[in-house]
Amino acid sequence: MAAEQDPALRELEQAVREIQDRVRARHPQGERGNFGVTLPSLLPLLHSRDAAEAKVAAIGTVNPRPPGLKNNLIQKWKRFVARVLDWHVREQVEFNRAQMNCVQATLEAFNDHNRALEAIAVAIGECHSRIEARVEPLKNRAAELADITKHWHEWRKEWERNLAINETQFLRSVADLQSGFSHRSTM
Repeated sequence: MAAEQDPALRELEQAVREIQDRVRARHPQGERGNFGVTLPSLLPLLHSRDAAEAKVAAIGTVNPRPPGLKNNLIQKWKRFVARVLDWHVREQVEFNRAQMNCVQATLEAFNDHNRALEAIAVAIGECHSRIEARVEPLKNRAAELADITKHWHEWRKEWERNLAINETQFLRSVADLQSGFSHRSTM
């Protein structure tokens, strides 16, 4: 009720809806169109990627300890060992980062694929609606033709009867003309 009265709140809700629509268009998922095709959810892959990136960032770092002389000495020793081992794990860190770039590229490719599938579903839906629009007049025409076929035999009998009547009248007229001509020529 407050949203109906406050124009600023309505404007904010409209802006949120537009942002949600743009995000849904950019990252489609779920069922699309009338065909029941469900796009795969990429969220599990996204969460796995985020967890792996957190682990990649943690390689070579020293876990924190509470302050104190003993803990400060332990921390310095850990940092020294981490620096010494840095040459040993450098290739692994680079590999892990490259692997995360690969996962990110795969996610982008899957998102592109989902967008393409959604565009195909929209195009198929438009084709389906155009076909439906063209089929309706054809259904009406087919119903008319079915009606014509149904009554064709009745109409044919009537036409044959009318043709027989017309032929009979024509032959009578020809006979009358012939007899009139014969009568005049003999006179």
